[in-house]
Amino acid sequence: MNLARLFSSPIASLRRIKRDAKPATRRLPPIGTTLCCNQFRLTVQAGFSRDLWQWLVAQGWRELPQGDNRYRYRALSSTVVAALIDAEPDGRERLLALGMSRALNQSAEPPRVERAVA
Repeated sequence: MNLARLFSSPIASLRRIKRDAKPATRRLPPIGTTLCCNQFRLTVQAGFSRDLWQWLVAQGWRELPQGDNRYRYRALSSTVVAALIDAEPDGRERLLALGMSRALNQSAEPPRVERAVA
């Protein structure tokens, strides 16, 4: 190692032993926790299983940070979440896609009605 590299490298890269990144938390979130993925959010309900949580984490869902603005996320309805809880593992992906499409349709701006001027 030359002197230029020694002074231009971060100190952490100079250590021989590197620490692994902290693994993502796999604990089951408590009831009422808001989860988010891309532009969607859902609330954890009673009956939420560890298997469902692990499946959602694999899909990219995570707990919403405390100070994050929840208005920019489109909410999945509680009926969709209840259906996910009751669904077989094979049908979860279809139910989640259906819930996301419903959330997109609900958030679309309603058509404007022009009043006729008499």
